[in-house]
Amino acid sequence: MYKRDNELIYSPSDLNAFLENECVTWLNRFNIEYPGDLQVDETSEEGALIWEAGDEHERVYLAGLVNNGSDVLTINRDDPWAFSATLQAMRDGREIIYQAKLEYGEFAGWADFLFRVDGPSELGVWHYEVWDTKLSRSLKPYFPVQLCCYSEMLDVVQGRLPEQMGIFLGNNERKPLPVADYWFYYRALKRAFLEQQRSFDRNSPPPFPGLADYRHWSGHVNRMLEAWDDPALVANIRTAHVEKLAAAGITTVRGLVASDLETVPRMAKGTFERLRSQARLQCASEPGRPPAYELLPPDPDAIRQGFALLPPASAGDLCFDIEGYPLIDGGLEYLLGVISCDGTGLVFRDWWAHDRPQERASFEAFVDWVYACWKQDPSIHIYHYAPYETTALKRLMCRYASRENEIDELLSNHVSLTYTLSYARRC
Repeated sequence: MYKRDNELIYSPSDLNAFLENECVTWLNRFNIEYPGDLQVDETSEEGALIWEAGDEHERVYLAGLVNNGSDVLTINRDDPWAFSATLQAMRDGREIIYQAKLEYGEFAGWADFLFRVDGPSELGVWHYEVWDTKLSRSLKPYFPVQLCCYSEMLDVVQGRLPEQMGIFLGNNERKPLPVADYWFYYRALKRAFLEQQRSFDRNSPPPFPGLADYRHWSGHVNRMLEAWDDPALVANIRTAHVEKLAAAGITTVRGLVASDLETVPRMAKGTFERLRSQARLQCASEPGRPPAYELLPPDPDAIRQGFALLPPASAGDLCFDIEGYPLIDGGLEYLLGVISCDGTGLVFRDWWAHDRPQERASFEAFVDWVYACWKQDPSIHIYHYAPYETTALKRLMCRYASRENEIDELLSNHVSLTYTLSYARRC
């Protein structure tokens, strides 16, 4: 969003931000009305890489259209008359319009591609559909929202709402989407967003849940919550918990620790005590030092949970992790790492890859080493935090048609403990 002639102009991406977290659009508006009061986060190296990869995906797709002989007109984004140039290209019936400038009411934006399709409109016997390129390899909930906004702008200028819109995904998959399937949800979301903007009051911010993505305002929100000693900082607390605590007069972490209540209305006693114990441990933890902790006694009525799910320890147990780079076609598993114990201390082993041949070599070397460890000591287990590791190994096994028997044996013998460690850590 920005101001033009003292009027606010919104983009389709503002609706995406509102859908994900309404606090982001509130802070964006605050920053426009009171510039300098907030400190925006600097773009991270990872964010810059994602941005560059997205631009590259768009350029590659555009080059493919041109090389195939398609009639492609590129609108100059620096042209102050870009909107008029887009309308003229539509009237002329150009096959594809790249970086089309569209406007309607309070909204304006740049659509990646407009494609001419058959069907009468005020332009003639043709009309246009909007398509975007996205680096993602699967559809995200906010993709149709942005496209619906552009489709509404098209409806105004061509006198017809397109029947379809679509996404070109990062894996080169083409995903057409029926506009009607998303239209009424989009309209409701747009009304809610505009209501937020029209009722904006710097003294009435929305609630800031702790576990949320605040985009470029994450640093500001974290500093704000810490200054407020907000209960949202308590680990594993939910927004509903924060609201129930506030209704009972508990509005800070330290207030939760000091509370002598047994519980609060509409909250289970055990939940309240768990949150208070967590808050107490966080307050007792000093920056730069190991966090305070306490061991919970096993529940006699539910002994098969938490760490009780773990098998007997083995001297050869391994902790395994994979780091992947998703911003190239098919992704690259560039680091496989294992921590083991050699009898005197912990040992870290790593297998690196910078390209496909190295990825195959590191994958095969890792599997051979792990398989040999298991054959030497069948009591060992491989611990990892989430399902990604086993999923990635299966994908590499299929990609290179290699080590199928070894991975099948490891998985069928339950050497890999994917969920057990994850569940135990949460408990």
